[in-house]
Amino acid sequence: MALLKLERYQEGADVLEKAVMQEPENEEYFITLINLYLNFSMVEQARSLAEEVTKRVPGHSSARELLKTLDKNR
Repeated sequence: MALLKLERYQEGADVLEKAVMQEPENEEYFITLINLYLNFSMVEQARSLAEEVTKRVPGHSSARELLKTLDKNR
């Protein structure tokens, strides 16, 4: 994502959040945003996003795996 490459992280996160909510089944958007959150120690935002995505797309494997991993590390 161009904004992330330009180190405009907040703007990039905003765009990705909208993209994930519009296309929750798109794993590339989800994984990119989760990586951004985790790189900045925003664990609760990552958890919240994964929970929201699994509500919208119950079979979303990346979101389910992330929740399992976060639960183990509590």
